[in-house]
Amino acid sequence: MHVTRPVKLKVIVTDEFKKELQGELQSVLDRINASSQRLQFQMDAYVPELAKTDMNQAIQVRRALESERQKFDDAKKEISQRMDEARKLELDSEFEHGELESMVELKPGDSFEDKLRNAEVIVKDGKVVEIRGD
Repeated sequence: MHVTRPVKLKVIVTDEFKKELQGELQSVLDRINASSQRLQFQMDAYVPELAKTDMNQAIQVRRALESERQKFDDAKKEISQRMDEARKLELDSEFEHGELESMVELKPGDSFEDKLRNAEVIVKDGKVVEIRGD
């Protein structure tokens, strides 16, 4: 019988990987900042106009926009923390970079836990250097 199992993707940290990771995180942070600025513009422009005609609706809209702004602020904090962590990564250490799925064959007598757990693919500079738990 064949089943799918999770496979951890780990990257051996190199200077190039650190630069790529920091660049990706900076790109995400830039997009969040741009969205946050658009939201702030909506709050500054739309809510006061709405308040002139319907104060209750303006209050509801402001609360919704404030909630969205808080989500952006939380996301910015998380990305900033991840950027700090990326800067501190030690060269040649293993960094868990995600999860994949693979098919595995189960046969009578196999250790179920061993077959479904502990699978890892180790990559360095875009090349697979090791497969664990195959």
